[in-house]
Amino acid sequence: MTSRGRAAPAAGVVRTAGARLLPCLALLAVAFLPVRAAAQREIVDRVVAMVDDDAILLSEVLQEMNLVRLQRNLGRLSEQQQEELFRSVLESMIDDQLIVAQARSKGIQVGDDELRDAVDSEIRAIKENLGGEEKYREELQRQGLTEAELRDLHMEQKRKQILGARLIQTEIRRGVSVTDDRVRSFYEATPESIPAELLRTPETVRLAHILIAPRPDPQRVAAARARIEAAKKRVVDGEDFATVAREVSEWPTAANGGNLGTFRYGDFGSDAFDEAVAKLEPGQVSDVIETRFGLQIVRLESRKGEDMTARHIVVKLEPDEDAAVRALDQAQSIRQRALAGEAFEDLARTYSDDSNTRDQGGAVEQELPTSELVPEFRTAIDSVAVGGLTQVVRSQNGFHLFKVLSRSDTRQASFDDIREPLRRYLEQREVEKRYRAYLADLRKRFPIDLKV
Repeated sequence: MTSRGRAAPAAGVVRTAGARLLPCLALLAVAFLPVRAAAQREIVDRVVAMVDDDAILLSEVLQEMNLVRLQRNLGRLSEQQQEELFRSVLESMIDDQLIVAQARSKGIQVGDDELRDAVDSEIRAIKENLGGEEKYREELQRQGLTEAELRDLHMEQKRKQILGARLIQTEIRRGVSVTDDRVRSFYEATPESIPAELLRTPETVRLAHILIAPRPDPQRVAAARARIEAAKKRVVDGEDFATVAREVSEWPTAANGGNLGTFRYGDFGSDAFDEAVAKLEPGQVSDVIETRFGLQIVRLESRKGEDMTARHIVVKLEPDEDAAVRALDQAQSIRQRALAGEAFEDLARTYSDDSNTRDQGGAVEQELPTSELVPEFRTAIDSVAVGGLTQVVRSQNGFHLFKVLSRSDTRQASFDDIREPLRRYLEQREVEKRYRAYLADLRKRFPIDLKV
């Protein structure tokens, strides 16, 4: 019996209606529409698959395609790539819906707090993948999404992922166990099947670090502050916040009146922002906040539990090339002082703009695999011996100086080195094998009706 209490066909019901895929021109015409464009959605929407008694709509597939593009930062896709992505996403959504149906039949649920935490984590990952808050806001605007709409999409996606993980844990993973004898047998009998990265320990390095970030000159700072203070005065004097934001703000959110959508503490990666918002009641406007994005003011719109909505106005403080030259000169000067004998640790504590390492004298806590370093950093670090200082290296965050504290070369992994990673590899391989078989069984048990 299915979760609806009716008998499922012994071999499942899988039908294909009409063409194998939407006609190419039609797909291109509707793919990646802004999901809030309700009128357009009504024109193009249709059921593309039925799983058990649940419909999968064309608009839902397109929304999921948008989400995949955002998560993977895929950019523009060719006609063929869009078709391939459509097929892949639809099949994944069918699998997800099968898992949901099975989890529902077993009474598995996901708590609201757990779901919100998972979505928060995913939003932070997207921002990092896109290159920061500004790029994230620009991409949302380009796709016609508000953050609230993106969160709604993620809520459903994460709910299915968590349900799937719970089902895998209870139905599949719990029965998987790889003994030491099996690990050793696999290691000795089939070394060619072991992933290459497990057979050698990685080359690692321990570093100390100083970052010098370019800073705008005082005149630019004063001009920016005057601009944001004038905007605040207009708002305090009674002008509509959204109108002022559209006229003044230098952030992508200006187009929708500075609307930040729904967010929680930590979403924007700024303690100063969080501290300012924490002091506000709905309708109140913050003092000027200094963040790495510039100067801004915020008006809290609503607060419900940990979820908040707000509008903001931003005046950017982007360093110009003169600021970069000053930062480079300072970094070069610090390097010369370290070479002349001053303690690197003291220089880091005094001058470094990296808050994660400054208080530890610039020391990075963990050993870092050199293969995971960005190419510019690795080239500089590879060129010096233990105890040496690199040349100054530029990144989007500023100018970096590294001291190599220790280095561990790569070597052939012994069985003791590889025992636990290989055990996890074999367990995961067994879980994936069982999961595929489990999905195949669900496809037989629950009716699936494809309509594309």
